[in-house]
Amino acid sequence: MIRTGWILLLLLPCLATAQGLYRWTDEQGRVHFSDRPREGDPAVEEVQIKQQPLLGQDEAVQETWDRLQRLRDAEQQQQEEEQLRSAEAERIRQLEMAPKCEKAKRERKSLDGPVMYKNEKGERYSVPMEQVAADKERLSKWIADNCTD
Repeated sequence: MIRTGWILLLLLPCLATAQGLYRWTDEQGRVHFSDRPREGDPAVEEVQIKQQPLLGQDEAVQETWDRLQRLRDAEQQQQEEEQLRSAEAERIRQLEMAPKCEKAKRERKSLDGPVMYKNEKGERYSVPMEQVAADKERLSKWIADNCTD
């Protein structure tokens, strides 16, 4: 009986592609399978075998794949929207920074010639060249960090 079960298990993939599958038991009690019915035997029964879907092609896998694809599409759309918002925010920031950038560029250019500083009272005073170089470096860094051109 165990032997018949093993044979049946080995034959099932082959039998699944057959047009019809018939089963009968002979006089010794052995079960037989065939692709043709036994002539004149009313005890022959047709066996219905449902072919299993190929691995990864059943409905559950397809539903999971579709759900994953929808999640990826939503994530990509969210990233694109975030990039648009970020680009718009950067454009607005640049518009707001434009006057400040122009002022900083003018101040940096003025540090190229002879320099006289003014205090809060409007009095002029001179500073060492190291201070002028440090101020010029500070303005150049600020311009590089905050201005586009």
